[in-house]
Parts: sequence; C-alpha cells; structure tokens
Amino acid sequence: MSRASSLYSDTSFLAGGGDMGEIIRRFAWETTPLGPPAQWRPTLKAMVRMALTTRHPIFIFWGEALTCLYNDAYSASLGPEKHPSILGMPGREAWPEIWHIIGPQIELVRSGDGATWHENQLVPILRHGRLDEVYWTYSYGPIDDEQAPNGVAGVLVICTETTAQVLQEQRLASERERFSELFEQAPSFMAVLRGPQHVFELANPGYLRLVGEREILGKPAAHALPEAAEQGYVALLDQVYSSGKPFVASGARIALQSGDEAERYLDFVYQPMRDAFGAVSGIFVQGVDVTHKWQVENRLRDAESRLRLAVDSSSLGTFDVELPQGQTVLSRRGQELFDVDAESVALELLLSRIPPEDRSRVEASVAAVRADAGEGIYSQRHRIQRRDGSIGWVAVAGRLSRGEAAGGDGRERLVGVLWDVTEQQQLMELLQQGDRRKDEFLATLSHELRNPLAPIRTAGHLLLAPDLSSAQVQECGQLIERQARSMSHLLDDLLDISRITSGKMELRNEPVDVHAVIEAALEAARPLIDGKGHALSLQLPPPPLWLNADPLRLRQILTNLLNNAAKYTDPGGHIRIDVRRSGDALQFDIVDNGVGLAFDARAQLFEMFHQVRGTLNRSQGGLGIGLALSRGLAQLQGGKLEALSDGLGHGSTFRLSLPLSLSLDKDMQVPAVEQAVAHAVATARRCVLIADDYVDGGRMLALFLESEGFEVVLVHDGLSALEAAARRRPEAAFMDISMPGLDGYQLATRLRATDWGRDILLVATTGWGQAEDRRKAIESGFDVHMTKPVSPDAVLRVLVERFGA
Repeated sequence: MSRASSLYSDTSFLAGGGDMGEIIRRFAWETTPLGPPAQWRPTLKAMVRMALTTRHPIFIFWGEALTCLYNDAYSASLGPEKHPSILGMPGREAWPEIWHIIGPQIELVRSGDGATWHENQLVPILRHGRLDEVYWTYSYGPIDDEQAPNGVAGVLVICTETTAQVLQEQRLASERERFSELFEQAPSFMAVLRGPQHVFELANPGYLRLVGEREILGKPAAHALPEAAEQGYVALLDQVYSSGKPFVASGARIALQSGDEAERYLDFVYQPMRDAFGAVSGIFVQGVDVTHKWQVENRLRDAESRLRLAVDSSSLGTFDVELPQGQTVLSRRGQELFDVDAESVALELLLSRIPPEDRSRVEASVAAVRADAGEGIYSQRHRIQRRDGSIGWVAVAGRLSRGEAAGGDGRERLVGVLWDVTEQQQLMELLQQGDRRKDEFLATLSHELRNPLAPIRTAGHLLLAPDLSSAQVQECGQLIERQARSMSHLLDDLLDISRITSGKMELRNEPVDVHAVIEAALEAARPLIDGKGHALSLQLPPPPLWLNADPLRLRQILTNLLNNAAKYTDPGGHIRIDVRRSGDALQFDIVDNGVGLAFDARAQLFEMFHQVRGTLNRSQGGLGIGLALSRGLAQLQGGKLEALSDGLGHGSTFRLSLPLSLSLDKDMQVPAVEQAVAHAVATARRCVLIADDYVDGGRMLALFLESEGFEVVLVHDGLSALEAAARRRPEAAFMDISMPGLDGYQLATRLRATDWGRDILLVATTGWGQAEDRRKAIESGFDVHMTKPVSPDAVLRVLVERFGA
C-alpha cells in the first residue's frame, strides 16, 4: 500500500476545515456517486485535505458527475441559494445559470488538454436573490488519476474574487473618459507639456484653434511655436519647470502665426505637474482667449476676464456685496485673502483690512461704479493688512448689477472675484529694479566705449596731418593701440561673462609658473598703478612655485584685482601682493590701503553690473562686471574669491584661493609655446589671403602682414576670395564669416573641396564668438576661429605654430 493510501485509509483527512469541514463530515456521501469518504480515491482525499487546510478559496469537481466540494474560504463567496445546498450536487445542477461559461472550460481540462487560466473573468453568481455580476481570477487544473478517463479524475478550481478591483478599474476608466470629454469639450484652451523640453503630449480643440490647427503633438514647444519662444513664453515654461511654482498671466499679449487676428490677448496659467516622487514632470497649460473683451473694454479687460475665468478654486476667491447695506458673502478663498473667519461679514470689516492709503482709492472706485450708468465694471488692485500685521496684494474684478439682476427689488449687488497677486507684485518690483539696472548698465557701457573712442578719433585726425613728426606719429599709434586694447578687454569681459552664465566657458588647465603669471598681471596693471603713484610690494614663496590652472584666466583675475585696488586707492597709496599656501589651497591676497568697503555693500559686491557708488564721492568708471567675472573664473577652477575690509577708509583685501593639485616645491619642466619669431616666417615670403568685407579692417591686417614680410592678397567678398585663391594658391587665409556672395562657411567648404585647398591654413576672423560659432567654423573646414578684434601678436602666433620658426 502506498504512503498516500495509508495516510488516508480512514476519514481522518476530513479533520479541521472550519464550518465546511463539519458540514462535509456530516454529509450523506453514500447518496452521491462518491460514496462513503473512507472509500474515496486517494487523489480525491488528498485534494479535499488540501482544501480543508488552506485559507485560499478552493472548489473541486469530481468524477463523471462533476460532484461539487468546496472549502470555508470559497463559501464566503456564495449566497444562501448555493451554500451549503450545492455540496455533493452534480456541477451542471449546481451552476445552471453559468454552465454555458464554465462547462466548456471544465470539459477542456477533463479532455487532457491541461489547465486553464482566467483573469478578471465575468462569471455571474446567484446570491441573495439576484444574479450578481462577479469577476474572478481563477484556474481550472486537472486532478490526475491513472484510472480515470484521459488520466483526469476531476478538476481543481483555485480562485479569487476580483469584483472590487475590476469595478475600481472600470470607475477609473470612466473617470478618465469623462476627463477626456471635459478636456476635449472645454471652452478654454488646454494643453499638457512633458519634460524639460516641454513636448506637447495633449492639446484640446480650443488650443489647436488658438495656434492655427498646426501639427504640434510630439514636438517641443520651442519648435512647434517658434514665435512664442521668441516672445519669451518658452522661457516662462522653463522658469515654472525649474522652480515648481505656477505662473498666472492676465491679458498677456502674444503674436501667433495663425488666423486673421494674429495678435491675441490671453488669460492663462502654467501649472507644474509632479510625478509620484514629487518632482516636476510636466506643465498643464489652461487659459482663455480674452482678445475681444480686451479690445472692447480696454483698461478693464483684466476685471472682465477674471470674472469669466473660473478655473482654479484654490487661487480665486469670490465675493457678493449687497449695496448700500454692505453685507458681503465670501467664498472660503475670499475669507482667506481678507483674513476673516465668517462667510458673511460686513463690508466695513473688509475695508478695515485695507491700509488707509489704499482704502480711499477703493471706496472712490466703488462710488464711481455705482454712479456710472454703464456696464458697472469694477477693477482694483490693492493691499490687505492681515491680523498678524503682514501685507499682501490682491486683484479684484467685479460687476455691479441693478434691479432685476440683483434680485428684483431695486437693490444693487457688486459680484466678482479676487485673487492673490503678492508674488506678481514682488516680481513686478524686481523687474522694475532689473530694468533700472539695465538702463544704468547701457548708459555705463556707452560711456566706457565713448571714452577710448574720443582719443582714437583725435589720433586718427592727427595722423592725417602732413607735418606730423615721427615721434608724434609713434605717440598716436601707441595711443590707438592702447585704447583699442582697452576696448578689446572690455568686450572680452562681456563675452566671458556670457560664457560663464551660459555654462560654455572652457578652461585650459596646465602647470603654471605662479611667478610668471603674477609678473604678467603686474605688467598689464602697471600703467594704472604707476599713473596713480602707488607703491607696490610683493611677498611670494621662493621659486619654483607651480599651480595647475588656466594661466590666461588666472592672469585675468589678478589683473582685475590689481586694477580694482589701484582705482579705489588715493594717489600715492600702497598695494601689496601676498601669496602663501593655506592648507590644500594657494592663497593670493591683493591688499590696498584705499577707500575700503562698507559692511552693507559686500553682499552686492560680486553681483553683475554692480559698482561701488558713493565711496568718498568717487566715480571710477567701468561696467561693474570685473569682480563678478573674477569670482566666476575662480569658481570654475574650483576656487573662491572673497572681499575683506574693516569698513570705509580702512582699505580692502581681495582673497583668491585656488586648490593645489601639484607640489609647490616640485622641480617641474613645463611645456610652453616659445615666443613667436615672426621674422623667421617672413623670410619664406609665404602668401596669405585676406577676405573681409570690412574694408578698413582687412586693409590694416594686410598692411601689418606686409610689414612682417608676407605676400598678401586682399579681397572683400567671398566669390573674389575663391577666384584669388584658385589663382594665387595661398598657404594661409584669414577670412571673415559675414561676406557678400559667399559667406565664410561656404567659402571654407569650397576651398576644402579642391585638391590645392586641402592644406591651406584657414582662419576665421569674426565678431561672432560663441561656442556654437566656433563649432560651426570648425565643421565648415576652418583650422582656427579668432574673435575680433584680433591682435597682431595672435595672428603671428597662429602662423608660427603652423609653419614653424
């Protein structure tokens, strides 16, 4: 006898099982095809034992009659019509109402084709007097028995009722469908943008009508609506995406490339959407086209559009004022904005929340609306003083209704909405401040450019005089060179600031001799230091002193700091340079005994375009970008720049700290470009092509190269340059980008396509100096990109590096 047969030789397998176990044990099985339990097949006994000992719903169909057995867990799904009456009943009789569903599934298993699986299947069940729609996830598995037909003696049903889950999913689907219908049928325009590029995921018909039925889905906003990007709306999307704060606009003007009326006025909101982790993943755009109202009501368009815009109950409050009694009904948001605790309050209480300087204006505006026989539009923006003393700003828009519209008794009612504009007001003030700073900067820039232009113009006039001595000619030339270099440094600083703020500044770190860099910075700042009669002292560690940094940018920082010290120190002052090691950093201190810094000025000292004003009535010139640029360059190299001072009249110390990645005392051999020996190149009489439609600029470069011994071909347009190159076969070409006929990019491509033009040194000389301009030049075939104004030394350096000394 097998172990299973021995184990279930009696009826002990029916032990336990809760209520169903008791019912099964008392059931008259001898009246069914199964017979007494002691005579059941071992396989059936094992299945019944499993059903009685598990808490999972189990149902068994056994034998040809498909006699029904089930456990406690399954009985919970049955109503009184089924339980316990179907126990021991043939399956077809137990389940007549659903046999057309389950019968074929059972027969499929009995035929030996294996188990079946059904997920969220609708299988109705009769319970509590009605046929309920019940959903199940269940499997029908064969109960194997060698003596049974097809080797299958019965069917084991393991099931879970999933009605609640399915109904929930159906409800969610229905809600999504209703939302989709609302989205499609909404009178306002709506769109959903995803990701940092603001790709259009959804747009309702209202939005598509607004933009002229363009194909925008799947496209980034900047590509789908380029005119909107040009007007700053994509930048607003960037701001909302990065800050996570909504942006609300009223009466915003936008020019769209669609429809008869391209210029529109819109009320809209950019609402950030967040993912499951709280991060901003997209932006919901919703708004109303208020162009018509804006045109009709002119300055009152904001008020009317706000009345029509019932979008976000969390940001809009409503009010209903009965006049002249003044009893006012406020929405919950209205109560929050006015800081009151009741829905119905007296108008006088609300007016008491308005500061006196605004209250008289509000009362006068209400009186004017009541006296006006027109449409009765009310619009105001004023402050509210809350009970805790804090001040907020609200915008209010409403309409006065009279007679029947107010209730039929001749009373007047002022009904409308109000919303919090505190952040907008603060932003407006910041924008106004920024606008003032912009105007100041432009005025300063004009001044700083005109200053060097005046002596340049005078020197140019003098050079035309026939009786000018050679010494005077040399003096004029030196002045022009000096002032041009000053203007070039000014423009370079502006470009550097642009590169830093846009993250496009590229550093070229290399082992740097600190003594050499300080010497170069002193050479650049020496004219200003000597001009004011300052004494200079240095405290440096003994050479060699090495640092891993960008030598050009390090010199630029030190020159800026030295010039700054010289400017703000009285004539005959003292400037000191201290360099020492401080932990893992090399510390440069530029110390002066000048005017010093006010304590409250330090916070703004490194801001863009900030200048120290009112410092002992000094006006030192400059754009106010030197310190901002220097700090940015220091931070890019992993360092920091800070200002120290004991106050006005006590001098200043600007401290630059850069990380030490190389030993201070290591004997290093630093690769360096040897000084260019231009005349060694000149002896070769190399031919250089210059192509520039700026005649004076091209001519001056040609004169310089001819003075250095080069053979020069000068042209002023792209086609002439191509013909001259084919005729003269130059070894180098300096070409402008913006030229008539062929631009510099096209010219470089055409030259590189010829057999004789593949090895020409092509140098782009242009006023366009952004990273994208450099990339485009190199891709077009240029070897070098140089930003105007190009110094003669830089031109010679490029030629020497290519052709050698």
